[in-house]
Amino acid sequence: MAETTTSSREEAALISSSSSTSTPTATAEAPAALGIDAEQPEEPEADALRTAGRFEEAVKVVEEELTTIRSQLKAQPAEFKFKQNLAGTLINYSHALHNASRSNDAFAAIKESIALWRSLRETWPEKVEGHLAGTLREYSNQLEGAGKMQDALKAVEESLTIWRSLHKAKPAEYGEELAEVLINHSDMMGSAGQHQNALKSSEEAVQIYRSLHQVQPEAFVKYLASALLCYSNALSRTGRNADALQAIGESVAIYRTVDKAQPAANSQRYAHALATFSYRLAEAQRFEEALKAGDEGIAMLRCLGNDAEVAQNLVIRSKFLSAMGRGEETTNSLEEALKLYQTLHKAQPEAYGEDVAETLSIYSVRLYQAGRQEEAVDFARQSFQAYRALHKAHPENHQYESMLGATRSNYTVFLMQLGTQDVDDDDEDEDVPPAYQ
Repeated sequence: MAETTTSSREEAALISSSSSTSTPTATAEAPAALGIDAEQPEEPEADALRTAGRFEEAVKVVEEELTTIRSQLKAQPAEFKFKQNLAGTLINYSHALHNASRSNDAFAAIKESIALWRSLRETWPEKVEGHLAGTLREYSNQLEGAGKMQDALKAVEESLTIWRSLHKAKPAEYGEELAEVLINHSDMMGSAGQHQNALKSSEEAVQIYRSLHQVQPEAFVKYLASALLCYSNALSRTGRNADALQAIGESVAIYRTVDKAQPAANSQRYAHALATFSYRLAEAQRFEEALKAGDEGIAMLRCLGNDAEVAQNLVIRSKFLSAMGRGEETTNSLEEALKLYQTLHKAQPEAYGEDVAETLSIYSVRLYQAGRQEEAVDFARQSFQAYRALHKAHPENHQYESMLGATRSNYTVFLMQLGTQDVDDDDEDEDVPPAYQ
């Protein structure tokens, strides 16, 4: 889904600016290849099981294949083909384990694959370097997903170094892979706060994709559009807002052209680009255009059935409406977002608890600003209780502690405006909001 670089939690403070916004971001779309060529072992049975959500069964299928390959290698230890198949199948195994929520085992499998590729590179460097680089990139993505950012950066930078070397030797063959890992590098640098380095990598990726697009326009048009989205985010983080708007405008124009030729083929990415375009327009105080682009993206997400992203974008939409002084539409947008998040939360409490708490807080502030004080008190109470539940479950999360204080402050102010008593920190469980019961 399109992620936000900043949360909406600034809205929890009553003194927050009504025009504050969260910028939606999405990582650029990468080509399907991981830099591992057609010799990568295929697992059609495991893939079918994975698609069906039968992850443990998929693990067993790949384990059986690994057992076979290890036996072959034991019988012929010098055979390159079996070593290569083992290294490639270990990547498939890591994917299967990751899907089955067995993260430690997934890391062990991909580490074994990397070690094997390194060993093979000593004897067959030309055959193996692309495999090693692709596996390192995959490893970096897994590390990033586990929150191990420094290790992820180290892995992706090693991958980038290898691809640069390969591209320098054969520029016509490795441009796609280099651009792909540059996008990864840019995203990770941005997450680590190294915004100038992120900008440099994304700019280089766009240049490569432009060159590839000139030669093969149909093959690379959507990757160019996606890279421009990444570039826009990097430009924005370095304060180059006008350039960021121009880049995302070009991305949207490309997606619009592609969508006319292949409707729905790239709707998810197109919707992400529209959301980012909407935000950039709002940054430039072009709110009517921002609403138009945002509404177009929301309509696409509704068709895709992506309720989580619909809710997220409705919250962002409410901020634009608030900045324009359209109070009733602001609260209506938030009300719909809240209902969607509460429905999602019932099915996946851990995944959507923070979204519910955050939206409750924003909604309470907007209700208060609209003069609907009794409703504001009710939703401020629910937000306060929601953050208290989150803080109790995750005391190590300082963000929840901060938000607990902010929402408590709002609740107190709203109560005082009604001439009611202060918040009681020892409220009974019955005061827990409906979404958390």
